[in-house]
Amino acid sequence: RSWSLMKSMPCSSTRNAGGSSWLGSLVMEELSVGGLNNVAGLFSCDVEKCRRFIIEPMNEYGIAWNASRQRVSDLIVGTPLLKLEQVAPLTPEWRVRDVVAHLVGVAQDVSSGNFPQDFDAWTSAQVERLRTTDAHELIRQWHECSLGEMLSEPLAIALFDQVTHEADICHALGTPVHLDPITLTLLSKFTLNRFGALENDLHVTLHLDGQEFVTGTGGHNVTLSAPAFEWFRASSGRRSVRQIQVMEWRSDVDVLEILFQSGFFTPSKFDVIEIVR
Repeated sequence: RSWSLMKSMPCSSTRNAGGSSWLGSLVMEELSVGGLNNVAGLFSCDVEKCRRFIIEPMNEYGIAWNASRQRVSDLIVGTPLLKLEQVAPLTPEWRVRDVVAHLVGVAQDVSSGNFPQDFDAWTSAQVERLRTTDAHELIRQWHECSLGEMLSEPLAIALFDQVTHEADICHALGTPVHLDPITLTLLSKFTLNRFGALENDLHVTLHLDGQEFVTGTGGHNVTLSAPAFEWFRASSGRRSVRQIQVMEWRSDVDVLEILFQSGFFTPSKFDVIEIVR
């Protein structure tokens, strides 16, 4: 898995220069025009919290990951601990606090060089070792690790996992999920590349939120027009078979079979309704 490409970096390490990026340029432009107020608006976060993760020239994946972490942190510390003990319906083997433990555990493990050989065992171990730590303390530990500065496009799986579970937590708590357009664009690229992998023999065109994403030179044409958020959630098994089938597909292949052929994700057993703003 892409996790194995990550290099070890200790928690609380100094942020490194990661090279310029289109998002870095956008951030600097927004800073010059309207200061942190403008930058905070890009990522739907508090201005003061924004100071913690807008570090130029960290690339767009790191900035998006840090922004997601901050949104989840704000939600968790503002929620009573007892409420975080409820089961998260989209990860039914985990409570909400267990989802948080997984996210914190990923940051701790990757930062210390502990990469997965068996992904399920790796995530189970994270939840188990942090089982006695309350969710608010988990948030404090999460911010001791600097995973965001390690990310880049080849490691987009980390952003995908993070934001998938951000939305899962919002769903469990009945809270609106708000993903900024920049993050959704990065996720659209990642999910498109997974779906349009060479072995699937596809030519894929996605029309998402006014953007067009194209990949593949295969013999089967697949086209989808949908909100980017709906595609993102469908591709990670957070929509039912019925919900995926009624999406605006044009295809001569079984889209469901290709989406879930690896067995890593499966469609939801129930229709998933999420509050999006």
